[in-house]
Amino acid sequence: CLMQATDGQVAPTDRHIGRYRLDDIVAGDAGGSVWRAFDTTLNRTVAIRLVPVTDPRVATLRAAATSAAAVVDRLVVQVLDVFDTEEALVIVSEWVDGLTLGDLTRSSMPPGRSVRITRTVADAIAAIHAAGANHGRITPSCIVISDDGEIRLRGHGVNAALWGVAPGNDPNAADVFGVGAVLMACLTNRWATGPIDGLRGTPIIGGVLASPSQLIADVPSELESITCRALAAVPQRSGFTGQAAFSDINALAGELALVEDHGISFDDAHHVPQRPRIVRRLVAISAAVVAIVLVGIVGISMITLGQPNDRAAVVPKVAAPEVKPQAAAPPAAVGSEDGQLPAAAQTVERALPIVSARAYDPFGDGADNSTQVDNAFDSNTLSAWNTNTYKTAHPDGKPGVGLVLDLGQQRHINAVELGLLGNGTDVQIRLSNERLAPTDRKIINRLPIFAGAIGAPSAISLREPRPQTARYVVVWFTSLPWKVAGYQGGISNVSIRGF
Repeated sequence: CLMQATDGQVAPTDRHIGRYRLDDIVAGDAGGSVWRAFDTTLNRTVAIRLVPVTDPRVATLRAAATSAAAVVDRLVVQVLDVFDTEEALVIVSEWVDGLTLGDLTRSSMPPGRSVRITRTVADAIAAIHAAGANHGRITPSCIVISDDGEIRLRGHGVNAALWGVAPGNDPNAADVFGVGAVLMACLTNRWATGPIDGLRGTPIIGGVLASPSQLIADVPSELESITCRALAAVPQRSGFTGQAAFSDINALAGELALVEDHGISFDDAHHVPQRPRIVRRLVAISAAVVAIVLVGIVGISMITLGQPNDRAAVVPKVAAPEVKPQAAAPPAAVGSEDGQLPAAAQTVERALPIVSARAYDPFGDGADNSTQVDNAFDSNTLSAWNTNTYKTAHPDGKPGVGLVLDLGQQRHINAVELGLLGNGTDVQIRLSNERLAPTDRKIINRLPIFAGAIGAPSAISLREPRPQTARYVVVWFTSLPWKVAGYQGGISNVSIRGF
C-alpha cells in the first residue's frame, strides 16, 4: 500500500506494490518517483516509476507507456508492465546498470566510437517507429552504455509524455534531430539544444548551431554532413534551413550504417585530438610572418654591422596576413553621463551586474512571489524565485509571467544564462530601455524578443551573434513545467553576459 508524502511524491508504506519490492529510490522529480525494485515472481531487478493519480498527465502517460510496452527490441529498454493502484500509476521497466552518454562524453570521442553509438541509437529509434511509437525527447541520460559496451535507449514515449516533445512539436522530426544531437555530443562534447546532463551547449554562430567542424579538428566530412542533415529535421531549432534534412529515421540509420560498414575507415586507437583547422592555419601564418621578420632583422644587422654612427636601424615592412573586415559594432549604449559605456567594459564580454529585480505579472496581481526575486541572481544556486502554482501550463490562461531585471543603465547584451526549475519551460527573453509599468498589459508584446526556447531544460544559455542594447531584461515564461501539485516555473540562477 502507498501513502502521499508531504512533498507530493508517492511513497510506499510497506515497500511493496503487488509482487514488486521497492528497494531504493533513485530519482524524485515532477514526473513522480523512480525506484530500483525487485520482481519477486520473476526474480529480477526492475525500475519502477510511480506517478500520483492527482497528476493531470496520468491519462496521457498511461497511453504513452502502454504504447512503449509494445516495443520489443534488445536496443531499447523495455517497458514491462503498466498498471494502476488507488494512489499511483505504476510503470515497470527493465533495470539497466551502466553509464549514460552524459557520463561518458567528458571529452570528444574518436569518430569510430561516435558512429557506433549513434548508429545504435538510430537503429533503436527505427525499431520504436516500426512498432508505431516514438521517443520524442532524446537526451544524454536516455542512452545507457553498460560495462561490457552494450548500448541501450530508454525513456521512449514516457519522457515526452512527462515533459513534452522536444525540440519542436513533431515527435518523428524530434527523433531524427535527437540522433543528430547524439552524434554532435560524441564528436564535440556538446549538446545541440543547450547545457544538459553535464554537457555544454552547442554555441550558436550567426543564428545557427555551430557544426562539428567549427568546434573540433579533423571531423570526417561524412560525419559533418550526417550531423547537419539530422539537425536540419527541426530547422527552427538548428537554423539549418539550407540543409537537405533526412526524411525519416530509416534514411538516417541507413546513412550511418553505410558509413560504418562500407565508408571511411576510423582508427580509434590512433585518434589524437588536434587544433581546429582554422587555428592550425593561423599558427602557420603566424610562424611564416615571424620567420620573415627574423630574416629581415638578420639581414639588416649584417648590413649595418661596423657602422656605429648609424643609430636609426631600418625596420623592414612585413605584409601582415589579410584579415577580412569585421561587421561594424553596434552603437554605444546611452546610460552614463557622457552617453558611453565604461571604457574598461567596451569590448570584453563579462557577467553584467544586476542592480535589482522584480516579479512581473501584468495579467494577474502584478507580481508573482515578489519577496523571492533576489534569489534568482544571488550566489546561492539552491535558492530560487518561483512563480505562483497554476492549474494549467499556460498560467491559468494568462499570456505569461516573469521577472524584470534592471542592469542600472543600458548595456550591450550578448547572452542570458538561466538555471530553471523543472524541465519543459517555454521561455522568452525580451528587452526594454524603459521601465515597465507593473499592470501595463500591452507593452509586453511590443518588446523585442532577444531569444527564446520551447521546452527548455533546467539549464540553458540563450545567445545571439550580435549584441543588443537594453537596460531592462524580461525573463518571460509562456508555459510552465509540472511540479508536484500544479504547474510552476522558477529561476535558481540568472547571468546576463555582455559589456
